[in-house]
Amino acid sequence: MERWTIFAGGIALGAVTVAPPFETNDELFVAPVTMKEAAEIAETKANGFANEAELVRKNDRMVWDVDVVGPRKTLYTLDIDAKT
Repeated sequence: MERWTIFAGGIALGAVTVAPPFETNDELFVAPVTMKEAAEIAETKANGFANEAELVRKNDRMVWDVDVVGPRKTLYTLDIDAKT
C-alpha cells in the first residue's frame, strides 16, 4: 500500500501539491541494513577496516557508500545495498 502526503497551501487559490511516496524521499528512508552491518560487510569483503559510511542514492537504489582501508593502506569504496 502506497502512502502519499498531501500539502495544501497557496495564496487565495488554495493550491494543492502532492509529495511522492515516502520510499522515494531520501531524508525519510529508513535502511533495513544498519550502518554498522554495512561496515561489517564491507570490512569482510575488502579485508580491512571501515573508515567512513554514508547512506546515498545510486542508480535509483539506496546504498551505504563505505570507505574501507585495506591491506597496505589501500582505500576501497564499496556500495552495500541498504535494503538487503
